[in-house]
Amino acid sequence: MIANDHQKLADFIWSIANKLRGPYRPPQYRKVMLPLIVLRRLDCVLEATKDEVLKKYAALKNKGLSQTAIEKALAKTASKDRDQPLYNISRYTFQKLLGDPDGLARNLTAYIKGFSPKVREIFERFEFEAEIEKLDGANRLFEIIKEFSAIDLHPENASNIEMGYVFENLIRRFNEQANEEAGDHFTPRILEPSPPSSGAGLRLANMVSKKSKAPSLMRGSPGPKRPLKPNCLCSFSTTAS
Repeated sequence: MIANDHQKLADFIWSIANKLRGPYRPPQYRKVMLPLIVLRRLDCVLEATKDEVLKKYAALKNKGLSQTAIEKALAKTASKDRDQPLYNISRYTFQKLLGDPDGLARNLTAYIKGFSPKVREIFERFEFEAEIEKLDGANRLFEIIKEFSAIDLHPENASNIEMGYVFENLIRRFNEQANEEAGDHFTPRILEPSPPSSGAGLRLANMVSKKSKAPSLMRGSPGPKRPLKPNCLCSFSTTAS
């Protein structure tokens, strides 16, 4: 793990953001950084079951099932005790994406489109394909993905509360760069808390295993004194909503 507490993690992610300078002005960093934090967290969560899901997907396709039937079957295989289906049927991970620098933009788009339907919906609302194209055209995409691949954002290493603090820290910095008024924080609508029944406000908290443990990143130190209500898609619940 690059960071051993949420402040160091936020600082490291901010150092990645500064590599965007040139094609992006600092207030625009959020367009890239927030989606990539979400994407890397999902990548870490799904890594352990990736091979199993790909084998299951191949077997289901060979049976000639419809896409809807395949998605339902994969949800049972990959999601198990999660509240919402979460899987990826592309052959890519962050590490594998780095193996083809010339095809990175195309492969990253395919990776995102390989997620389960609700996750695809989230990234469509991010309009992230435009940012992938922009990063690729500016020769920044490989460097940014490589940096993110070094961060372990699995819930066992970065708890909900810690990720909430990371987002809070980064959003504050984005706002400072934009010279916004204190407290007038930008939070994309899909990052805001919303009722579990709201499809548009889907929280990934309901997608991750309810049995996962999330110890503090601050080894030997107590967690934050005040509870932080997770306000981002990087929240992973250990209880049902």
